This record gives sequence, structure tokens and C-alpha cells, in this order.
Amino acid sequence: MQTIHTIEELDAKIAECDRAEKQSDQALRRVFDSFRMAVPEDLPAQPLGSDYAEFQFELYKRLAGKPYSSENEITRFDVEESARCPWPYSTGNPLVTADQFTAIGALLRRLDLPPGSRIVEFGPGWGNTTIPLALLGYQVTAIDIEPRFCELVQRRAAMHGVSIKTVNANFLSIESADEPFDAAIFFECFHHASDHRRLLRALHGAVKTSGRILFGGEPISANFPMPWGLRMDGQSLWSIRKHGWFELGFNEDYFVEALAIEGWLAAKHPSGDTPIADVWEARKFTGQSQCFAASDPRIAVPSGMRDHAGIQLRRLVKEWGFYGPYATLPAGKWRARIRLKRGGEMSGRATVDVCTGRGQQVLVSREVDIFKLPANTVALELDFHLPQAASLVEARMFCETPCTVGIEAIEFVPQV
Repeated sequence: MQTIHTIEELDAKIAECDRAEKQSDQALRRVFDSFRMAVPEDLPAQPLGSDYAEFQFELYKRLAGKPYSSENEITRFDVEESARCPWPYSTGNPLVTADQFTAIGALLRRLDLPPGSRIVEFGPGWGNTTIPLALLGYQVTAIDIEPRFCELVQRRAAMHGVSIKTVNANFLSIESADEPFDAAIFFECFHHASDHRRLLRALHGAVKTSGRILFGGEPISANFPMPWGLRMDGQSLWSIRKHGWFELGFNEDYFVEALAIEGWLAAKHPSGDTPIADVWEARKFTGQSQCFAASDPRIAVPSGMRDHAGIQLRRLVKEWGFYGPYATLPAGKWRARIRLKRGGEMSGRATVDVCTGRGQQVLVSREVDIFKLPANTVALELDFHLPQAASLVEARMFCETPCTVGIEAIEFVPQV
């Protein structure tokens, strides 16, 4: 893997890509995999701040050779030819085609809506997700900045005898939606959103209270080397430099936090097959309690024992009994309840707390003498306040002296 550092080196690689593309899609992708650029070392510290966004747009300007505009997302292609043989079939690459439809299938598995439900799909592109949604009986509105994609979707819809509403506009046109949808779908397109947080805010008015956002085929990874920003892999650099497309990636922790700040509760559904088929789901905060059974793997048990009934700590000392579940909570007053299993031996002293940022910020802490707890105690309770929505909220127990205790669940309960 070659790490390039200059625009001149990048242009040489783009020329190499152009030559490979004339051979085959497989040859093009081999060149994609041969180079990258280093992640910038001078990123602003606060990914939620305006300085951070300005840095990314300046980086885009340097890579693309022009300032960003949504008009840069325009894609030129032959509509007639693409209606007959749309991408990915047009690549002649069975692996690319398999990945595409594996990811679409994973998203459809999570849809869980009755026919007739209203769905807005952003960036339908070639219509590979749009057409199946319409064939399943959904009322689909497709929003795309590229008029040729809108025309292509309409042509393919006519070929299948289904009706799809297309809107030739940028994603933020959803701010003026007349009626809320049952679901919003992003398939391989959220990473083109130039103002992703504003878009998430806009979806509050565009999606029903009981509705959801589904993200499929998006570059959201625990290993992404910055909170969010332009991807520095070969294919993304080619897309930015040659086509002017905006190619973002997101670290999972930041993605969950950004959703939380804009009022959405995120959940990841791993495919178990390929990361490209991972699906992220977001639901609106409802102000309800969140309860996590102690058997939930999101609660870590470094040294205790866990089974279907919960967690059992036996004479642990100077060790973490448990920590987790890394919940996402909206701003407000909360109570953490560590529900205890009664009836067995209970002994030892421990420190219990609630924190965020993987232990970096402790919100509340309490020392507990487990042996001296009243007989009617069913839970250890800790009240805390979140000035703004937060992700990675966890409850923890550190055993100061030999501790023996059973844990049934961890709850986060909103307080008036």
C-alpha cells in the first residue's frame, strides 16, 4: 500500500485508475487498493464544532480542486443504457454485485413495515433499493440531486409497473416535508451529506414519532481514524478528485453521539457476514426508561460469571465487577438503577458510578457497603444529570474489598 502526500502524486494515481478502468472494473479496484493518503494530523479537537467542519471543507477543496457545492454531486451517464443494464451489473464484476445486494438484503430485513407504509429514500442513485421497496407495496418518495437518477428511477419503475415519486433536490429539501414518513432510508448515500447534523435534525419533522431511520452500506466503523471526515482510501480519493463527490466516513462512537445530540437513539445490527452489510437504525427518543438485562453482552464482566439469569460476582477484590452498557441518553435528569439478585450471599464494599466517554467523565459516584444494605433493597440507585444528550453512558462497580453479589439488570430511568 503506497501512501501518497501531494496532489501531483494523486493525479498520477488518478491517471493510473483511468487506464485500469479501460481494462475492467476489477483492474480499477486493484489500483484503488494500492494507495491512500495519510489522515491529517492537525484536525481540530472538537468534532462537533464549526472549526472541525471548516477544516474538512478546506481539505475537500484541496483534494477536489474546487469549493464544495451540492452541484458537485452530479453524475453523468447514459440513462437509456443504465435502464437496460444498471450498475452494478454494468461493472461485469460479480463480487461488487454480490456485495451490493447482500447489503440491500440486510437493510430490507430490518424494515419491518406493512405494505402501504410511506418511505422516503435519500440518494436512490440507480434505484437498486428503490425498485424493491416499490415492488413490496411501499409508497416511496426518492430524493436525488442528480436529475438523470430521477429519470432512471422513473424508467425502471415504469418497466416494473410501479409508481415512485421522485424529487430532484438536495437532501435538505426534506425540511419542507408536508407529511411525516414511516421511515427514512439512506443506502450508500448518507456519507455524501455535507451537513449531516442538520439533516438529522430535519428528519425529526419528516419522520413519525414511531418511525425510524435506516442506514445501509455506509462507511461507519469502529476503526475509522477520526470522528468524521473525508476518507483517505484510494477509491474515495478518486471519487473526490475525479468526480467532485463528498466522501465522508464516520467513527461509530461519533456517529452514535451525533445522533444522540439530534435526538435519535442508535442501534447497530452487524451482518455477521461482511461489514458492508451492517445496518444502523435510529429511533426518536421517547423519554422512556431503558433497561438492560445483566445477561446482555453490552455489559462487560471482566472477572465475574454471567449466565441467562444475570451476573454473579464472587469474592472479587480490587477488580471491576462490571461496566456498561454504553447507552445513549437524551439531556435531562436520570436515575441509574443497578438491580440486585436477592436471596444469596451479599458482602463486601464497592464503588459504583455512572460515567461517559469510556470512563473519562464520572457523572456520579457512591461507595456501598453491600453487607449492610437493608434487607428490602432491590437496587442501587444513582441520580445524575446530562446537560446534553450523551452516548457511551455506563454504570460500573469496582470491588474495594472481597465482594459477592448478584446483578439482574441495569436501568436508566428519566426523572421529572
